[in-house]
Amino acid sequence: MCDQLAESIDGHHGLRSQDTTETDLGEYGIMVEADDPNDLSAWLLSDAADAAMRQLTVILGDPPGLTLDHWRPVSARPVSAVVTHRLDPKALSRFMGWQASIAGTELVAAGFVSAEHHPPRAGIQEDWTIVLRFETSELLQKWLASPERQTLLAEVQGSMEDVKIHHLGSSWVGWFDQQSELAPPSWKQAMAVLVALYPTVVILSAHLSPRLGSDGLGWANWSAILGSVLVSTVLLNWFLIPLASKLLTSWLDPRATTRTTMYGLAATSGFVGACAVSTALLW
Repeated sequence: MCDQLAESIDGHHGLRSQDTTETDLGEYGIMVEADDPNDLSAWLLSDAADAAMRQLTVILGDPPGLTLDHWRPVSARPVSAVVTHRLDPKALSRFMGWQASIAGTELVAAGFVSAEHHPPRAGIQEDWTIVLRFETSELLQKWLASPERQTLLAEVQGSMEDVKIHHLGSSWVGWFDQQSELAPPSWKQAMAVLVALYPTVVILSAHLSPRLGSDGLGWANWSAILGSVLVSTVLLNWFLIPLASKLLTSWLDPRATTRTTMYGLAATSGFVGACAVSTALLW
């Protein structure tokens, strides 16, 4: 079967296969190289890949996994999402062909870096797991909400259960990632933090730090600054940022319309600007 699969791959334009099977370890695999990701995507979306995935599942007794990687430099640290779900065993054969199709579509999505499709393994994991990595949070959200992905998901609707998306690598984990199934774009999260952070720092600097320092309790500068920072951390983490994220829920939603996004940006920028003007006039 591996020879037949290799022939199918090598016969496709721009693809080269290499057998990585280690029979002494009970591992069977084929590495595929492509000069153009579109060539590999075309093969993964083909009937040949569909048939190969189905036949491998039957022959090996376990569904095979897939690992995709662009092997190219990325300017920043990629962001990741882990998608898990349960599968109706009766739909396994059809699902394997579908997995090749969604992998082929992921491969050419804007900002795609890599993906790992891990099937369940007895005693290790019960869920199907897909680990996705994209260049930015915005491009990852765009793929997760894309019409192409939604169309593919509709093909296996009813076969997958308990679908969950876990976001990794957010700069603001714990404050915003639970607002919806999709995490807000990083720039919106940063803006929401600024809305809560700037007035807090100004107020504490104007009122608390002097009262702790030489004009008040006589604390040394370093201890007065530390006390102010501790108070601001408590206020921000448990009160102000959760409040800001709640007030800005509709705007933070990655599926927000362009109009909502622009209105929210104007409102948050206006608030920060008003705080800056007030500080300049009153301090």
